[in-house]
Amino acid sequence: MVTAPENRSPSKGAMRTTCYITRFIVNLGHDGARSNSRSQIALLFAVQADLCFFWEITKEVDRLLNDWIEHARGDLLGLNRPESIYAYKKGARPSVEPSVLAWLGLLASGDERSAAADRAGALKAANWMEAIQHADGSLPVAPEIQNPAWTTSHATLLWSALSGFDVARHRAANRLLRTEGRILPRNDPAAALFGHDVTAVGWPWVEGTHSWVEPTAMAILALCREGLASHSRVDAGIHLLLDRSLKRGGWNFGNSVVFGRELRPQPGPSGLALLALAARRADSPECRRGIDYLRATLGEIRTCVSLSWGVLGLRAWDACPREAESWLAESYQRYGVRRDQAVGLGLLLLAAAEPSLELLFPRNETMTRDRDRLHGGAPAQPERTTS
Repeated sequence: MVTAPENRSPSKGAMRTTCYITRFIVNLGHDGARSNSRSQIALLFAVQADLCFFWEITKEVDRLLNDWIEHARGDLLGLNRPESIYAYKKGARPSVEPSVLAWLGLLASGDERSAAADRAGALKAANWMEAIQHADGSLPVAPEIQNPAWTTSHATLLWSALSGFDVARHRAANRLLRTEGRILPRNDPAAALFGHDVTAVGWPWVEGTHSWVEPTAMAILALCREGLASHSRVDAGIHLLLDRSLKRGGWNFGNSVVFGRELRPQPGPSGLALLALAARRADSPECRRGIDYLRATLGEIRTCVSLSWGVLGLRAWDACPREAESWLAESYQRYGVRRDQAVGLGLLLLAAAEPSLELLFPRNETMTRDRDRLHGGAPAQPERTTS
C-alpha cells in the first residue's frame, strides 16, 4: 500500500496532470487498451511523488470508468429501429428476446433525463410484442419464427415493467401455466442415462421436449412477477431447479449428470437459476453452493451474457462482490467490434443498474391484487404437453 508523506498535498499542476493522464488512459480503453481495474490506475498515479494522494482523485477515476454505462446506452440506442425493436445483430430481423433485454437494460440504467424517452421506446416495443402475441397467449421468437415460444416469459417481464398490458400479461401467464416440459416414467430405460428426477416438471425450449434450466428459470421469474409465486407450477419449477443443481455448485444448461459423469457448471444458467430461486425466496444448500461457485468463477469471466446473468444472480442474494463493477466495465471494453449485439449490451446494463431487480422481482401487494383480478384468485389448470 502506498502512503502519503505527512503535511504534504499535491500541487495543482500535479492534480491537473493526474486528470490528463486519467483521461488519456480511459480514452485508450475505448480502443481496447484500458487498464483492468481502478486500483491499477490509482497505483500508476501513486508511484509519482507529486501524486501520492491518489485517493483524492478516486471520484474522478470512478466517474471516468463509469462512463462505459453511458457509452453502452449510446451503442444500444444506436441499434434501435424506428419502431423501437431490436434484432440479435445489426441487419437481422427483429426478435422478442433482444428487444426485451435491451429495453429492460435501458429502463434500469437511465436517469431523470432519459426516463421519458426510455419509457416511450419501451412502450413501442411492448406494443409490437402485443401485436404479434398468439391467440393462446404465447409469444413467438420473432414474427417470422412462430415456434418455439419460449420468449413468452421475456415479453411478460417487459409488459410488467410498464403500466397497462393487463390482458396481454394475463394471457401470457396463463399460457405459461399450461406449458410443461415432457417427463419420462421412472421405469423408462432412458431415465437411467440422466442423473436427475425425470418426472420433474419445468419449462422446455421447444414444446414436447424435456425441461431445461434457463426457460424454467425465466418462467418462474415471469410468474412470480405476476403474483403467482405460490402457484403449484412455480413449486414444481423450484423443485426442478434444486434437483438439477450440481454437487460441486452451480448449474449446467439442462442435465446434471450424463452417463454417470457430473457436468460442469456454467455461469449463465447458474445466475438465472439463482435469480429465480431468489424471486421465490427459496434459500437452500443448493443456492449457497451456487453462490460460492459464482463468487469463485466470475472474476475470470468477461463474456457479456454469462457475466451479466451471474452478477444478477449474486445481486439477488446480496452476495455480489464490489469488484463486479469493474468486471462489467471490462466486459464492455472487450466487446469491441461486437457492440452490434443488443442482448449483451442490454444484459450488461441490467446487471450494472441498481433498479434492475425491481424490474425482475415480484411487486408484493400490487402484484397480488393483479393476480386476484386477472386470474380470479384461482390458479389456472396446467395442460401437459407431450409428444
